[in-house]
Amino acid sequence: MKKNIWTLCFIAAAFAGFAQKKEHLGNYFLLQGQLLYVDPYNQEEQTAGSTEVVVYQGDDIYVVFDSKETGKYEFYLPIGHIYTISYGGKQYVNKKVIVDATTSPREKKPRSMRLDIGLFSPVEGFVFTSLEQPFVKIAYNKEYDEFVPDFDHTDQMMKLLDKDLKAAKKSRSKSGKPSKPSPNEENK
Repeated sequence: MKKNIWTLCFIAAAFAGFAQKKEHLGNYFLLQGQLLYVDPYNQEEQTAGSTEVVVYQGDDIYVVFDSKETGKYEFYLPIGHIYTISYGGKQYVNKKVIVDATTSPREKKPRSMRLDIGLFSPVEGFVFTSLEQPFVKIAYNKEYDEFVPDFDHTDQMMKLLDKDLKAAKKSRSKSGKPSKPSPNEENK
């Protein structure tokens, strides 16, 4: 009799755990990708190494972490909020991404998206005004039943960033200063 009660309790606990896991599966969005260091002057790229990522849920910090040494990152965002993610920390010019996860998909299932981000070193005395705004905007798209970036917005931001990079290059050549080495080379 005791054995049957313990078996029944174990089955009930296992079912409760499974039910919670199943319910949790559709309540998040997985964002993953690779952070790359891009030399803005010759467009060569390499892994960014361990780089700070700050995730805000609304106005509050949700999580802060460093990507892996390979520049890879991944994190889960609960559905039902708007997130701002800042990539770069102090070693790079930061890029912001907005994820609007307020719209909930019909079917509760895990959603994920890969987002690779190219980062570059600051240019002394130059402010990249184009990156004061979010570089990428992501939202749930009912038609595709997935989270997708707003490609038109990203194209616009890329054009603004290209203008800033040209101005930074002119600024750098006028000052006669060589370009900064990548953060990975500074540590060698």
